[in-house]
Formats: sequence, C-alpha cells, structure tokens
Amino acid sequence: MSNIPATNCVVWYVRLCYNIQEFKESQEEREIAVKKVKQLKKKTVGLSAVQTIEEQLRNYELVLIYKPELDEEKLKLEIENIGRIATGRGGSMEEPEYWGKRRLAYPIKGAMEGSYVLLNIKTKPFVTKELIEGFRISENILRHLLINLKA
Repeated sequence: MSNIPATNCVVWYVRLCYNIQEFKESQEEREIAVKKVKQLKKKTVGLSAVQTIEEQLRNYELVLIYKPELDEEKLKLEIENIGRIATGRGGSMEEPEYWGKRRLAYPIKGAMEGSYVLLNIKTKPFVTKELIEGFRISENILRHLLINLKA
C-alpha cells in the first residue's frame, strides 16, 4: 500500500469510512474494515482533512413535486418526515416554501398537475443518499431535484 499515492489512499479511506457506517452484515466484517482504516491512517498524510470533509455539513436545495391529490396535512407530514431524517443526523432544515399546485409541462405518472415544495437543508452528504432512496420509493412524490449549494 505504500506505493499508492496519497490522494488514492484518501479516496479509499473515505469509501471505507462510509462502508463502516453502512455495514449490516457481520461484526467480523466490520472489525476487518476498521482495522484497514487504522492501518491506512498510519500510512497516509492529511487524513484529518478527510475526516473534517466527511463530518462537514453541506447546504442543499431540494425541490419536490407531490401528487396533486395530496391534502395539506399529508403534505406537511411528508415534509416533517424529511426534516426528521435530516435533523436526526445532525443537520438542519429551514422553513419550507410551498409553491402550490402548478400545471406540469408533460404528464408524470399520469398526473398533469403537481404540488411544488422547496426545502433548504443543511446535512451530511451520506444523508442525501438515504433521502433520495426514500423519494424513489414514495408513491406521493412525482419528481425530486436535489442541488448541492457550494459556499
């Protein structure tokens, strides 16, 4: 591993750290991954920068289009769930902007209208993957757009 450039080691280290958080298999596999990370820490320079990037909160802008049949109570409940996921992992969410029902340019899942909502979220990068998976599974969300706002 000493022949590998430091940048490749840093990328590999970040992937390993993410995988350790996501391990759901056995405790042995998790321990093996933790040992590899510890070995890598000893052989590379500048890993403190990687750790701060990994823990750093980022600003995201999220636009969601919900089914038009969804009433306000259910819509607010859906948005509260998104906020709970973001804030539960150390992030924050500003007050959502409800843009109301608008006509779509083309039918999406058979709907010609959609309820638009804009959310500003500050969270860790790995949380966005969890959010996107939830958006894909949800039957109430027609479309989503998540944008990373660079500072």
